[in-house]
Amino acid sequence: MPDGEENRPFGEVDRQKLIEVNDALRGLHKVLIGTVRSEYEREHGPIAGSGALLRLLMEDPFFSWLRPMSKAMVEMDELLEEAMPLEPIRIAGLRERIEGMIASPRYLNLLQSSPEVVMSHTALRKALGELR
Repeated sequence: MPDGEENRPFGEVDRQKLIEVNDALRGLHKVLIGTVRSEYEREHGPIAGSGALLRLLMEDPFFSWLRPMSKAMVEMDELLEEAMPLEPIRIAGLRERIEGMIASPRYLNLLQSSPEVVMSHTALRKALGELR
């Protein structure tokens, strides 16, 4: 980051870019849940409804690697609700955590095996690239 940029106000254009990252992350999260749900059901049988799926997402170790992504989405929602200006250092930290999530071995395996994950990943990468 150039000198002083970490202290500049987070402007309306930047806010729109954060919204785009949030939307892309939500899309990816939805695709990942569907993909991982299919894997889980192959091993354990059908999941009995959305309540059971939510419970598994929150409690079952099979889905634990998705929880940081859920937390990042909540954090982004909270950031977007805050009055301006938002601090770029907070946005940078969030961006770094998202980058780490999409570099995990579990995620990278899904990226190799699912065209839907690839498409959602590409949208997220594009949005992250514009969030500077």
